[in-house]
Amino acid sequence: MLTIEDIRQLNEGLQWQKSKSDKPNFGISSSTFWAKFQIENKTNKPVRFFLEVDYPPLDYAHFYYLKGGEIKEIILGD
Repeated sequence: MLTIEDIRQLNEGLQWQKSKSDKPNFGISSSTFWAKFQIENKTNKPVRFFLEVDYPPLDYAHFYYLKGGEIKEIILGD
């Protein structure tokens, strides 16, 4: 399984595939899936964004983001 450091190091060589769906569905799987997206705040005010993962069987989700050049991680789940 790839780590966030693996993804960062391989980023230029990875062939990310754009989803053909607004709501990707990978079905039931024991695989690990990585998603990459960018969020841009074009205002001068702080904005809160919400990401909904509408898949009740999912036990855990790890979210990574850069803050001040440092990788931060949020782990959600049971």
